[in-house]
Amino acid sequence: MDTHGVQRMTRDRNCRAHIVLRDRLDRRVARVPRVDFSAFALRHAIAPSNGRQFGATRRGRTMFLAITLVLFLGACDGPLSTLAPAGPAATRIATLWWAMLGGGILLLACVLGLLWWAYRKPGFATRTSARTWLLHGGVLMPVVVLTALVTSALFLGERLVARPAPDIVQVDVVAMRWGWVFRYPQFENAAPTTVLHIPAGQPVDLRVVSRDVIHSFWVPRLGGKIDAIPGHETRIRLQADVPGRYGGVCAEFCGVGHATMTFQVIAHAPDEYRAAVLGAQP
Repeated sequence: MDTHGVQRMTRDRNCRAHIVLRDRLDRRVARVPRVDFSAFALRHAIAPSNGRQFGATRRGRTMFLAITLVLFLGACDGPLSTLAPAGPAATRIATLWWAMLGGGILLLACVLGLLWWAYRKPGFATRTSARTWLLHGGVLMPVVVLTALVTSALFLGERLVARPAPDIVQVDVVAMRWGWVFRYPQFENAAPTTVLHIPAGQPVDLRVVSRDVIHSFWVPRLGGKIDAIPGHETRIRLQADVPGRYGGVCAEFCGVGHATMTFQVIAHAPDEYRAAVLGAQP
């Protein structure tokens, strides 16, 4: 640090390039003029001086926002998207995600608003005491936002817990390098399968174990993830609202075959579920 003279930056309160590059450039090069890069960047980010720059015109800003919105929303769908829920558990998780995103945007907007106000009114920051900044910006604002987020997380998370209930479909899930085996204890003649069969519109309790290392069972569109631990049984409750196919993956790195440790979930109509399980191929 001292070799490059960086320690002088905080003292001089600017980012003079010749301080950093002093030992790199030839001494015959003219001295780089003193520039306050922070003020320069902030001024041109808020109000670009060159009207031909992309985003400087109203049409350019509208196009940029439209493209950004399309790309953002395009990532919200897909066979493994948690933002395209197909069951009650996944819907609660997606709701919590949107709540957290809203809270993060609110905090970011507050910080950027203060930054903009400090730029437009340079004396505002100096006239406000440090105690006021700490109380309002460091205590009150985070407490209000984080309290709302924690309350939402506790309320929605509590409803994801699989509690004992009568007449719940049971499926045993066995994870191994690098695949999944599903067994159906409620059907005596049902053979184990590599595709998970469940009835649509009904909750299903999955008892998950592992034969070797820790894996993680996850069907993003139907619910959260649960670890498969050797010698220990974990439980998760899933439900598909409508019949269809849903993708599942291992969400815990488990070795060289981790990327291919995927599986399919087929949700059948309730009156077709028994026949589908008994007639399923191993």
